[in-house]
Amino acid sequence: MKILEPLEQMKGVSKIILHHQERYDGAGYPEGLKGEDIPLGSRVLAVVDTFHAMTSDRVYRKHYLMK
Repeated sequence: MKILEPLEQMKGVSKIILHHQERYDGAGYPEGLKGEDIPLGSRVLAVVDTFHAMTSDRVYRKHYLMK
């Protein structure tokens, strides 16, 4: 979010990125937003990010599985 912040044309996107780690129950971060207070774009990005994490090859996953 901080990388995009200075770019005027990316203002909307930076807000979506900022809040994509919020949780629907309010236990997320950075602001502890909950439910409908989380921007819709952020909620969509959270689903996409979760799907990508589950379906892509991650370096830390190989290390964990080798133990």
